[in-house]
Amino acid sequence: MREELALLGDWSRSDWCGELRPDAIDRDVTIMGWVHGRRDHGGVVFLDVRDRTGLVQVVLDPERGSGEAHTRAADVRLEYVVAVRSEAVGI
Repeated sequence: MREELALLGDWSRSDWCGELRPDAIDRDVTIMGWVHGRRDHGGVVFLDVRDRTGLVQVVLDPERGSGEAHTRAADVRLEYVVAVRSEAVGI
């Protein structure tokens, strides 16, 4: 079995999932939480990430974002704890 642990380094939460509002659009946000759902639609991966305040959808598109993040998303399973840093594009 191959195990891997990626450390957060200096990452810290900027926003809670359930508290993101339209004023966060075009701002870099960092969320942390459990993977509640995962869907792969022809290469674009959707993760539903939840914390104690709510749920937010993360879209990982290799054409528009980080290829590394998209590659890591292939290994993500339900209830994994993740941290996501991205520009908020729609709320």
